[in-house]
Amino acid sequence: MFVVGLAMVAWTSYGVISMLTHVFSGEERGLAVFLLVVGAVLWVPSLIVGFLLMGGGRYLQATRSPKQIECLTCNQSMSSLALFCPHCGSEAHRAPNCYSCGAPRQANHRFCRACGAKAA
Repeated sequence: MFVVGLAMVAWTSYGVISMLTHVFSGEERGLAVFLLVVGAVLWVPSLIVGFLLMGGGRYLQATRSPKQIECLTCNQSMSSLALFCPHCGSEAHRAPNCYSCGAPRQANHRFCRACGAKAA
């Protein structure tokens, strides 16, 4: 898909540059301006689709906000990436590793998902 997007962007860029060259050189200036304005209806969507096919959607997903969780102490909403609750300062949402096997465990689970040992 990257190659298709790259081809769309290259084709669109070539069209825009050739029309701008005609506008600035004075050759058939009226026709070139008309084609540039009318062609924008096709060029703008093709540029957008081309950039999205080249991977633009991945970059948009990377800027999304982190998942929200509830603090186990005060039940307020907080970022899942936070080390401490911004409302009460608790770090209860951060669970220690399993005492039996050392695997990371969730704070609200009563048993280890890796070995089944009871959480202390």
